Amino acid sequence: MEDITSHDQNQDVKSGPVTSSQIPALQKKLESLLPYSIPLVERIKFHLAHPVSETSRIFVAVYNPAAKDTAAPSPGGPRPSTHRHTVGVSDTWLQDTTTSAAAPPPWLAAHIDLVHYGQTQVWVFASWEHPSQQRQQQHTYTPAPTQAQTDAHTHVERENTTTTTGGGGEYDPIHEALVTSLFKYIYTSLIPTMPTTPSGEWLTLLRTGKTLTTPYSRTKILFGTVSDKLWRYLPDHVRARMDPGYLKYVFTPDNPITATESAATAATPFRLPQGYTFTTLLPTHLQTVLDRSSIPRTLSTLSQYVNVGVLHMSSGPDPVAWGFLGKDASVSSLHTEPDHRGLGLAACVTRELIRRQHQRQASDLNHEDEEDTTGRRWAHADVSQSNLSSRRVMEKLGAKPMWRVMWTELDLEKFFYPSPS
Repeated sequence: MEDITSHDQNQDVKSGPVTSSQIPALQKKLESLLPYSIPLVERIKFHLAHPVSETSRIFVAVYNPAAKDTAAPSPGGPRPSTHRHTVGVSDTWLQDTTTSAAAPPPWLAAHIDLVHYGQTQVWVFASWEHPSQQRQQQHTYTPAPTQAQTDAHTHVERENTTTTTGGGGEYDPIHEALVTSLFKYIYTSLIPTMPTTPSGEWLTLLRTGKTLTTPYSRTKILFGTVSDKLWRYLPDHVRARMDPGYLKYVFTPDNPITATESAATAATPFRLPQGYTFTTLLPTHLQTVLDRSSIPRTLSTLSQYVNVGVLHMSSGPDPVAWGFLGKDASVSSLHTEPDHRGLGLAACVTRELIRRQHQRQASDLNHEDEEDTTGRRWAHADVSQSNLSSRRVMEKLGAKPMWRVMWTELDLEKFFYPSPS
């Protein structure tokens, strides 16, 4: 892993892309912090189960306080640097999943693939999103800020007091340094490799009326399902677009919906009414889904998703309800045609989506050493706070709203080179 981070006073951040051989260890580290890490855990599983894009990267940044733990120098000898440049995140750190009071330093990880402009390009998870890690890290690693950090904190706090989307938790200069290291990696290492003019895919999204910001700029990067614990580190002036009003609904492992097929069949009442059957959507159906939605997705993207359709004996080959699992395995795009609403089809589709996802993962991925031997898994969905019908479906199925998330397109050019105020 290449060290690309500049070091602020009192902070030492190591960061860069992980190698393919390091991904399993990173996954175990992420899985130890479920359910808060579930979007990134599932996005990396998707990455491993599909042909890997040449433009995709899995990035890690970790705060490394080792430089401040160095023994005192001998009299007259050189003093140790507090801006130590170290190369990469070690395998030892990746394999450490300690959750004791002596918790490891704060860190973050991200899956990045910039090639699909207009669609979600970055999934990020920070260790302090997990409540126990947040408490431990704030107690253990909070060095006194420099004047520059204090000024930056004041600026961020001023912006967050003027918006309804300032995130939870206290400001921490180390957390800000970790987020900045991610932005710097994207801005300096990845954006320069992207085209300066929009792709045909982006132009198609624009022509079909999808939600985009214009004009096109390769420095505008769409971050998806960002936890509210990170919002304060995304300054308002950098946000080209944001959709902040989502709740993260989580299906816990003790929910029958997340059980193995045999257990779920025995335990759940959510079965299709008579005359309805499940199906897998055809490409012609996918185009109908795209035409009905303003979400910026292409046919090639949607065709990669696990999907479930519902047919009725009177509808012929056309589905009357459907749903998808995104690249992070979140339940999304639930829809029921007006003539078939009120029959619980959305709940049935959700259950079937989760069942198919777990079945697919069992065949695609090797998790022989997983600690989960109960046949149950986590599952999740991002639901707009204003979408009361979808919220009722999730709650009927036993999912719990656990935190807030948003999608936001960040113009990283403005982050590093803000316009004079």
